[in-house]
Amino acid sequence: MVVSILSILVIFKFVSLRFYNLFNIFAGVAHYIFLGQLILKVLKEDRFYKTAKVLFWLFLFFVLTSIFLSFKYLKVPTPPLVIVNIGLIILSLFYFNALFDENSDLNIEKTPIFWVIMGIIICAALNIPMNTVATHLNTWFDQNEVKIIMMIGFFGFITMHLFFIKAFQLCYKQN
Repeated sequence: MVVSILSILVIFKFVSLRFYNLFNIFAGVAHYIFLGQLILKVLKEDRFYKTAKVLFWLFLFFVLTSIFLSFKYLKVPTPPLVIVNIGLIILSLFYFNALFDENSDLNIEKTPIFWVIMGIIICAALNIPMNTVATHLNTWFDQNEVKIIMMIGFFGFITMHLFFIKAFQLCYKQN
């Protein structure tokens, strides 16, 4: 949510782009660590848990390496954010694999973790293209069109948080 507010402040020139990029990257890494650990906790009993855990740490290494390389050579924050989102999608796919291996009598509509991971995968999938082309949008489109295109990424975050709210409501109803 803070990243969304900061991006609006950058668009209207209240916050520097450099500050936004730094904050966005560190928020992305925290996002990856928190949500990745959540998915790993759900997968604890799955046969692919060790593989998922190795991939989690491997992607974290790639993210940290890309942060260093991005600011040292490229001066743009997009590669770490793309890696974060790809990592979250892959970890989410491990969850769906485990889900489909389980009993078919499970009502996933009433399972809170299903909604959380659906939110994660939708948000990550919508943000990969935005993070990939973000630095080039200003050369392809005018400023107003760029603002509209970047709203697709915001829609991903909004959807994820709505799914989190749905999961919270399910937890509240179950207790």
